[in-house]
This record gives sequence, C-alpha cells and structure tokens, in this order.
Amino acid sequence: MPAFITIFQYKKDRAVLAFLLSALFTYLLIEPVLAVQISGHPLSVRTPLIQIAVVSSLFGVIYLNLFFVLGKLLDWLIRQPVFSISLISLVPLTAYAVLGSCSRFVADDFSSATLAVSKGIFGATWDWYINWSGRFTASFFDSVIGYLGPGVMPFITGTVILIWMIGLVTAYRHFLPAGSVIKRISLAVLLSALVLITTFETTPLLNQSLYWGQGMRSVILPLLLATFLTAMLYQRLSAGKPITPAWLLGIGFLSLIAGGFGETYVVFQTSAYFLLLVLTFIENPPKWQKTYLPALLVGLLGSILAMLVIVLAPGNKIRQEFFPPPPDLLSLLSISAQSLWKYSIDLVYSPMRILHILVLLLGASLAGLLIKPTAEAPYHRTSFNRITHMLQHSYWKSILFTVICALLLLFACFVPSAYGMSASPPDRTLVIPTFLAAVFLSIVGLITGSHLSARMGLDTAKIPSPPYRKAVVWGLVLLFAAYCLFTTQTILRDLPDYRNFARVFDRADSLIRQAKAEGRDSVMVPEVHNHFGLSDYGAGTTYWLDEAVNSYYGIDVIVNKHMK
Repeated sequence: MPAFITIFQYKKDRAVLAFLLSALFTYLLIEPVLAVQISGHPLSVRTPLIQIAVVSSLFGVIYLNLFFVLGKLLDWLIRQPVFSISLISLVPLTAYAVLGSCSRFVADDFSSATLAVSKGIFGATWDWYINWSGRFTASFFDSVIGYLGPGVMPFITGTVILIWMIGLVTAYRHFLPAGSVIKRISLAVLLSALVLITTFETTPLLNQSLYWGQGMRSVILPLLLATFLTAMLYQRLSAGKPITPAWLLGIGFLSLIAGGFGETYVVFQTSAYFLLLVLTFIENPPKWQKTYLPALLVGLLGSILAMLVIVLAPGNKIRQEFFPPPPDLLSLLSISAQSLWKYSIDLVYSPMRILHILVLLLGASLAGLLIKPTAEAPYHRTSFNRITHMLQHSYWKSILFTVICALLLLFACFVPSAYGMSASPPDRTLVIPTFLAAVFLSIVGLITGSHLSARMGLDTAKIPSPPYRKAVVWGLVLLFAAYCLFTTQTILRDLPDYRNFARVFDRADSLIRQAKAEGRDSVMVPEVHNHFGLSDYGAGTTYWLDEAVNSYYGIDVIVNKHMK
C-alpha cells in the first residue's frame, strides 16, 4: 500500500483539518499573491490556467506544511474543538485590523493635529476644552495622535482591537469557572470575539466609529476601559479578596478617565454604577455589601466627577449655539424613548444582523452548556456559580431581570443626545449601545445554556462518545468556520477602496512634506477622497478644513482633482 494512503488512513482527522485550514489561508493570501508582478504584469491579469496553477501551488505548499511540519499541533487542536473554534473566531477580527491599517487623517483629525503641533498636547487639550467640548480625555488622545502624525494611524485599529480582546477575555474568564484552564480561556476568547464581531457588524456607520481617528477615540476607547474596569471588579470581588486603597484609587481613576471620553458614555457609566449599587443592596448580604460598596462608590464618584468636568466646560456654550435649547423633562424622556425604539427596530431590521445576533446567542449558550461550576469553590465566592445556583429554579425571572437592566442602561445611552441636540445620537456613537446590547445578549445565552445544563443534569465529562459524536462536533466547527469566512469576506469587500485611499493620502502627504522641505510656498496634490462620509480638504466648501490642513503642514495645499 502506498505510504501516503497509509498516512491518510491513520491521520484522516489531521488531513481534513489541514485541508480546511489550507483553504482558509489560501483564500486570505490569494489576493496579495495574485498582485505579484511577473514580467511587468500582475498575475491577476494572466490567463485562468496560470492563475489556477498559482492557487493550486499555494494551497499545496500550505497543506504540506500544515500536515507534516505542524501535524502534532493539528492533532492537539482536533482533541480541543473548543480551542479550535476560538481560534477561528479571531479571523474576522484580524480582517478588521487589516482594514484599519488603511486609516489616515480625515476631517477633524487635522484640526487636532494643528493645535497639537502649535500648542503642544496639553495646550491643545485645554484649547478644545474652553472653545468647543468638555470631552477632556478624548481631546487629550486626539492631541497625542495629532502630535505623532498620520504615520501612527495604520497601527491603531489593530492595537485597540487586541487590547479590547484582552480586557474582554479577562472579564469573561473570571465569569466562567469551567473545568480546565484551556477550556475556560477558549470559551472566554470565543465569547469576546463574538461580542466584538456582533458589535461591529450591527453598528451603523462603523467606518466612522472604528476607522476614523476622532470617532474611534471618543466612542471605542471608553468601552475598552469599561472592559478593564469590569475585569478589575470581577477579579477582586469574585475571589473574595479585600479592596485595597490602591485598587480603589485605580477604579476611581479609570472611571474618571473613561467618563471623560464623551457625554454618551459618561451617562451610561454613571447609570451602570448606580444600578450596581441598587442591586448590591437588593441581592447581596451585608458581608458582600462591605466588599462591594467601597469599590462601587469610588467608581461612581469618579464617574460623577468626569460628568461635572464635561458639563462645566466653557466650550459647551459655543458648541450649543449649533443646536436647539435643551428640551423639558417630558420631551427629553420622549425623545430618548423614541430614539431607543428606532434603534432597536434597526438592530434587527437586516437579516445579516439577525444572523450575527443568533450566532452570538448560540455561541454563548454553548459556553453555558460547557460550564461546570466547581464544587470546591463556595458559590458565594464565585459570581457565576451563585447565578447558576439561583437559575435552577428562576430562569425566566433571571432573563426578565437581565432584560430590564439592559433596557435601563440602553435608555441612558440616548439621553445625552436628546438633551444636547433634541434628536437621536449620531450613528457613529451607536457603537456604545450596540456593544452593551451584545454583552447582555451573551449573558442571556450563558444563562440559557447554564440553565439547560442544570435542568438536564448535563455533565459533558460523562457524555459517552458514540461514533457520530465527532462528526457532529466537527460539523458545528465547519458551520462556524463558514460563518467566520463569510463575515471575513464581507469585511474585506471594501479593502481595495480603503487601500486606494491610503495610497493617495500617503502620496499627497509625501508631496506636501517634500515641498515644505524645499521651501516652497504651495504644493499641488491629488484629491484625497475618504470613504467615511466626512469632509475632504480642498473641496471648496469646507474652508475650516482647508485652513487646518494648511496650518498643520505649514504650506498652502492645492488639490488638483485631475492629478493621478
């Protein structure tokens, strides 16, 4: 019998997994490979026969390396399907980072950069505070990035997603007392990735909230800090450890800094702390109150302080001139409720959004099924063990309780825009309630899965292994891989346009800096058109942006729309 047939018989699982991974990597790498030029022509314009040969060769090289060089690793992954699923879930997030590598300065980024270069980081932050907005933390980070220049923009989106994932994994890991460390980390990675994918795929105008510098810094960065605040509270409180003064200082400081990113987030954060305080008095015994209260009170104090700093900013009076006066209380509540209702309808309006929500719910339910509360840990010291104990008799009460908490916090996200603009918030800020909704959906899924596990007496460690079990498990893995591949393809659909924007921007930036170094008074550059729906400099109608660009570079920039 030929050797390769013998290998395949004994390594069928490895062969199948290597085939699937090779197909995935080939799909992700084929575009840059076909862009390689041979004899002055890219492979993408060659005959179909040559392209098929290139694709087949790439697939073969990847497959042989996976099967033989990384064979033992694949065998281990086969024995750890949950870990394999968690790795697959990272592929769409990588695609977001790839798209984010095409980010450059757009619109208000130039205004921040101009002030940062002329007045310094802290001077620019103060200028924004007294002349435009009280978002002191956002203005600080805008000034930092503006001072560093557009060269740092390609690395920011990927870095933010990575740090956000670390915070989410840390928080979920403390929430999932699964049997083994690998299983707990794998489930935490899976839940974190699904929450972010659902958030990004269901957020309106994602390009302005994730890829545009100023938009991302005011709505994404506070959510990143929120995950670390949650992780800090869980890490300390779930283990029953006392809150030291250093931890209290850290919680208060992070709450202050996070609240300074914007009005929408600081209202949400303050409402969340207040709700947690109420729940602490309702649900927990006096011994728990002594542990929780100092941390929550310090966090609430930091959040309120941030809100006061934002509200008292002198620049608010200047900015408010562009909006109607604040409405009365009844109108405020009515506008907020209508905005929340419209947002909720839009959230499930698209079939694709429903798909992402269902995948999140199913993934979280699977995690809940696989969770096995540890008998050696007293339930009063482990938050999820405590919830699991309660859910055996009050599932619907817990679901109702979760939904009510979600609605209260979601409603808080729409109050600031109703007060300041008498309207719904800008679409780019909706990433905040969307992320909140995704987190609560994951909690609903976890509660459902844990409840089913408790009601059925399910112990995954004792489930027999019928012949078809492996087929079912890897069938689910394949379905999830197909979902991630489809999502990745959707994300990268706009990659050529984003790359073109980055290429034109880099050329214009190089021409401007070269002309400045040569001592010229003006320079002609090609039109740099962004795909975010924001203003372009040189358009003739945005004089503030033209002045900001000229001031930032220190030279008159003239846009030639016919220049290639």
